[in-house]
This record gives sequence, C-alpha cells and structure tokens, in this order.
Amino acid sequence: LRNNETLNESPADILQYTELEEKVSGIMRRLPERCGQIFYMSRFEGMKYSEIAEKLSISIKTVESNIGRALKEFRKQLAER
Repeated sequence: LRNNETLNESPADILQYTELEEKVSGIMRRLPERCGQIFYMSRFEGMKYSEIAEKLSISIKTVESNIGRALKEFRKQLAER
C-alpha cells in the first residue's frame, strides 16, 4: 500500500489487515526454521530462488521444495480459519 492509501482505510480494513498479518506471522513461526527462512527470503525480501540457493549453499531444488512446503502449510492453515 502507498502511504496515502492507508489514510483512507476504514477501521474494519485495518482490523482485517492486522488479523491477516497475525495469521501469517503465526504460520511463519510454525514452519521448520530453514523452511521459514527460505520462504521469508523469497516472499518478503524478493530474492530469486537461485540467489537463495547460493546464499544458503543449497540446491535450487531444495529451495523449490521448501517453498512448496511453506505454501502448502499456508493454504492449509488459511483454509481452516
């Protein structure tokens, strides 16, 4: 969101955003450490799979499988709520 957009949000929008942020944080905490680290680097730091693999000295396939694992957990947890 751009800064001026946040000024136009209703209290309900802000609450909904805060609840979603809390859900995402909770799911991230439940992921295995390496899986969470890889997912964070990809989705929140915008790193490419090849960059993550190089930085962590792992294969791109390992990065891909961990991203898949994290996404599966996110889908599962968000569907339950």
